[in-house]
This record gives sequence, C-alpha cells and structure tokens, in this order.
Amino acid sequence: LVRSRGLGDVYKRQVDYLIIEESSYTEVRVYDLNGRVVLFLPNFISPGFVYLDFLPAGFYILFLSNDKKRTFLKFQKK
Repeated sequence: LVRSRGLGDVYKRQVDYLIIEESSYTEVRVYDLNGRVVLFLPNFISPGFVYLDFLPAGFYILFLSNDKKRTFLKFQKK
C-alpha cells in the first residue's frame, strides 16, 4: 500500500517521501497532530509519490481515500 524511505515499521517510519502503490486512491491529505491539514491533494493520481520535504520534523497522519475506501497511517518526518 504505502512504502517510505527510512527505518522502522510503517506506522513509526521516519520519512522523506511516501510512495502510494495502490492505484485506486484519488485524494491525499496529511494532518499534523493538532488536526490541521498541512497537505491536500484532491486530484491525486496513484500510484505516485508524495514528497514531504517541506514539512518540519514531527509526527503526522496520512489520509488516503477514494469513493469507497479510506485509510489512515501515522508517520514521522525526520
């Protein structure tokens, strides 16, 4: 589903970018731990890359969705 560059398991991974492998997702959001949307890609074409180099270090929640499915993943930006 999601691969990232870094060490650790996918929920505690330190990442620079994410690779969305599943081809059905059409929307990507990244939230900080205060619930603010820090990245919104409403017309995402997957599979594809989500670059996170603009984010400060910290923990974030990745939200992926399409018409029928929603997925949440936690990650750490180093």
